[in-house]
Amino acid sequence: MNLAAEVITREGIRGEQRAIDTNETVGGRVRKVIEESGSPLPEDLPTEPPIKEIETRVKVGNKIPKPT
Repeated sequence: MNLAAEVITREGIRGEQRAIDTNETVGGRVRKVIEESGSPLPEDLPTEPPIKEIETRVKVGNKIPKPT
């Protein structure tokens, strides 16, 4: 789901700068809700292993460990 794209379409936003501004506004609102809910922000989440490492594990049948 791309919330900003839905808002741009629904509100008939035209022009690159207005679309950018709308995207920033929607992103800010989403970020505020994440903060207020006490959930971790994206930059605070642990990084995922590289896709090549996951593909190798799947090929050999090893389970992917849970993030720490």
